Amino acid sequence: MKRNIIILLLLSFILGEVMAQDWRYVKGKKLYTDLDEAIANKEDVYNLQLFRQNVKYEKLYLIGEMKNIQYLSITEAYIDSLPRTIFSLPDIRTLNLVKNSFKEIPAGIRGLKKLEYLVMYDNEITSIPDWIGELASLETLILPRNKIKIITPAIGKLKRIKYLSIGGNEFEYMPAEIGQLQSLEVFGLSDGLLEELPESIGNLKKLQYLEAGENHLTNLPENIGDLSNLKNLQLHQNKLTFLPKSINNLSKLTLLTLEKNKFSDFDFDFSGLLSLEHFEMSGNNITEIPFSLRFCKKLERIEITDAKIKIIPNWIGELRNLQWYLLDNNEINVIPSFLVKLKKLEVVRFSGN
Repeated sequence: MKRNIIILLLLSFILGEVMAQDWRYVKGKKLYTDLDEAIANKEDVYNLQLFRQNVKYEKLYLIGEMKNIQYLSITEAYIDSLPRTIFSLPDIRTLNLVKNSFKEIPAGIRGLKKLEYLVMYDNEITSIPDWIGELASLETLILPRNKIKIITPAIGKLKRIKYLSIGGNEFEYMPAEIGQLQSLEVFGLSDGLLEELPESIGNLKKLQYLEAGENHLTNLPENIGDLSNLKNLQLHQNKLTFLPKSINNLSKLTLLTLEKNKFSDFDFDFSGLLSLEHFEMSGNNITEIPFSLRFCKKLERIEITDAKIKIIPNWIGELRNLQWYLLDNNEINVIPSFLVKLKKLEVVRFSGN
């Protein structure tokens, strides 16, 4: 459950539902949720949120008269374009266009020079335009669950970007320019068709979260170990058969998910993952629990279900912080008594052995 909680918290932050955008509001200013009321008080409008409102285009046009607006959210409104008047607003910092019918990112957005936060997931966008690099103030770009087939190299110009989420799309490769995002901290790539990560990803020295689960990855770049601040690495449901040796350099890593890949005889070295708390490797054809986990003394959860584990090694008794130990559907026939020494252990599962 811990990994699920972490993922949910992260998604609520970088993906969010409509009401999860509250933190972007201009503090101390009213949040208008009715367009007619906002039009009647246009000089006072700093925050405008329209949710599931079937508003007429000519009324959207009047948003352009709200010269003080900084937060604009129009979600689930069945729109596929915005009036040009909106793009002349000088101070927009947040633009939320979730769950509409946009087939492209509106070109007028390139004129919003103060834009920091752009979220357009659950639309029908097919590409990221080359002018995206002109948004010099952009810190967050969230575009999952669209139809994006190609990632433009111009994305590397977003020098302030901290949160980038582009999973759930149709691209198979990423440009090397991704490695130029020196401020990037969270990179969401889950649930896509990605076949490889560029070598340049090792340049992302501030990256803390890399979510690349549910893709078509067959290998990882050797320099992934250069991500010295990485805390969360999700690689589940890919086609990996091995890991680069440098992964053992990720001394700040707390979560590693490897379930449902193509691993068999697993002998990779995890002894350097001294901060590791959560390890998952279910659904692989392995017969032993990786020995090097013995040195990961902070481990709180190990989950290796649906594999071919035969023996619970004695060194498991040395993991004094272990709280969850899940080994369902393996080939274990003896439960060792030393487990009683693990005073923090809360959940143990051996069903299907």
